[in-house]
Amino acid sequence: IGLQYMIFMAVSVGMVVLMNPERPFGSRAPGVPRGGSEILRGGGAFLRYLIWLLRSIVVANFDVARRILDPRMPIRPKLMVFHTAIRSDVGQVMVANTITLTPGTVTVDLQRGHYLVHALHPDTAGAVVSGEVESMVAPIFGEPRPGAPPIQWAFSPVEFRRERDLVPAELVDAAVEALP
Repeated sequence: IGLQYMIFMAVSVGMVVLMNPERPFGSRAPGVPRGGSEILRGGGAFLRYLIWLLRSIVVANFDVARRILDPRMPIRPKLMVFHTAIRSDVGQVMVANTITLTPGTVTVDLQRGHYLVHALHPDTAGAVVSGEVESMVAPIFGEPRPGAPPIQWAFSPVEFRRERDLVPAELVDAAVEALP
């Protein structure tokens, strides 16, 4: 890749970040710019997140490969629902994308901070269950690190229907409609 392409890429990414109203390292609220130390903290948090994400992807790849190749390793697909404490819409989407990027888990739906996630096995969702995903994303957006979210497990969206008071109805209805 030539230098001109690298410069063009950096300028393009910079413009996208500047145009995003909820950009990380940007202002906390309209008209309230962050100080230099906050921008450095956010940048450091993003770098830690990227390193953690790459490590998590590699580890999860090996785990999924072992589950597929070794007949003794269990595959027990389950769905989970949880609510995030992250307020930023971009932060919530970043959590959803992080879950999907990590092999063994897929974010099926996200509505108003509630996630519906499919896991190949409950153990493959360890970073979600422990709250590690959220605690890596929250500092990028200047939010406090949340603790582990309460998780509800089920084998199908229909099971969640029985517990409508705990799971948002729209989330369950969208998952049930997607069933064949």
